[in-house]
Amino acid sequence: MPLHHEEQRRLLEALVALECGDSSTFCDVLWLTFGSEWTQMRDLLRDAGFVRYTGADSVLPVITDRGLNLIASLFNEVGSPKPAPVRTLIRDAV
Repeated sequence: MPLHHEEQRRLLEALVALECGDSSTFCDVLWLTFGSEWTQMRDLLRDAGFVRYTGADSVLPVITDRGLNLIASLFNEVGSPKPAPVRTLIRDAV
């Protein structure tokens, strides 16, 4: 699924939110970015091993090591996501 630059930037924002433990923002950003196809993107991320689901009903998304590598790749491709605090987190992690 090829993504436009803005979609890549928003996916980066969603994944960084998930890395910070904010699963609600992760889902919200996917929904706002991909609309009715957001669940397909969520499932694609899971099936590709970038995200895994935990919890009693396996509904809580968690970033994987492969997902962290995707964050680094997206960061190199599109730069930092919009929110300034997230930029600081990424810069400090790299």
